[in-house]
Amino acid sequence: MALESVAAIQAALGQRLAPQLYTLWNRSAALAQIAEAEPGASHNCAWDVEASQTTQQPDTVAEGADVAAGELQSDLNDAAKLGWADYRTGFHVSQRTFDAAASSGGVTAEQLVDMFERRLMSKAQALLSKINKDLYAGNGTSVVSGQPNIIGLFGGATDATGTYAGLARATYAEWAGYVSANGGSPRALTLPLMALAERNLFVNCGETPTHILVSPGSYSKYETFFTNVLRVSGDSGVGGATYSAGASQLTYKGIPIVRDKDCPAGKMMFFNANYFRVKFLPQAGKPRDAILAEMRKLSGGAHNAPVTATSIPFRVEILAKNGSSTRVSLWTSIQAAALKPNAFAQVLDIDES
Repeated sequence: MALESVAAIQAALGQRLAPQLYTLWNRSAALAQIAEAEPGASHNCAWDVEASQTTQQPDTVAEGADVAAGELQSDLNDAAKLGWADYRTGFHVSQRTFDAAASSGGVTAEQLVDMFERRLMSKAQALLSKINKDLYAGNGTSVVSGQPNIIGLFGGATDATGTYAGLARATYAEWAGYVSANGGSPRALTLPLMALAERNLFVNCGETPTHILVSPGSYSKYETFFTNVLRVSGDSGVGGATYSAGASQLTYKGIPIVRDKDCPAGKMMFFNANYFRVKFLPQAGKPRDAILAEMRKLSGGAHNAPVTATSIPFRVEILAKNGSSTRVSLWTSIQAAALKPNAFAQVLDIDES
């Protein structure tokens, strides 16, 4: 008598899956979590700035001297202006898919039973992951769509030269960040290199950074400084906030060092959260033909990792139906604003090998 194996009857057996869904992607977003979001207004993202006048600096004068006309100079006011960038994604699911998932019960992952909410959450996390990348590297124009995008920390917002938000650094020297580069040639990360960046930031703006944002490779290089005793300060940042998207256990002069998967390789940013905002264009009233419209907050994460909650809102709209399926659009109009570029310092060309 031949042995009957499972292979002979497996097609007739039911399938029961684990109750937990295992996500394979990493959509953590450390910078987006740290950055404060606030509403903007009107047709662009704008804020006022004040810079020193340079034609006549204070000085000593002769006793009894008359006040010259050149001494009567005020500091200079101007407006920084950036265009809005529209970030969008969506999904298209048949009604049968929703019904089948809802009736699956205990035979499939619990998170898939409510298919609509699952798709909404995963697409929102994908949207945030893209935004987080552009908060670092966006240069104002997407290489994929050719449409406006965020001007990020390494994309012109904190450079030492050039124009940012319509203001030229050749005109306003205080509009420049500090940049330490090595002409594109990788170099070793050293404590004197970091000390120079922190010192110049302090000289330029009179404050110290609140965080140091680094790529995972640069974080590892900094970690090698502590060969005998690894000093840690707990997994919490300034004010007790936990940066779950990246380790913040290492510090430099008490400043948390936060690694972010989206920070470009070989780069380090001395960052002041007090002068960086993600500005968004608020929703005006209710859309005329949307079944569902609301402002939610984007969040990111990875499997079994804490959710990286942000204050960046996005809009959810169910689009018109042509049949028995649902089309959903998620989008937000935002822009990043380095309100005081001289409160930031870049360290580039770090050898991560």
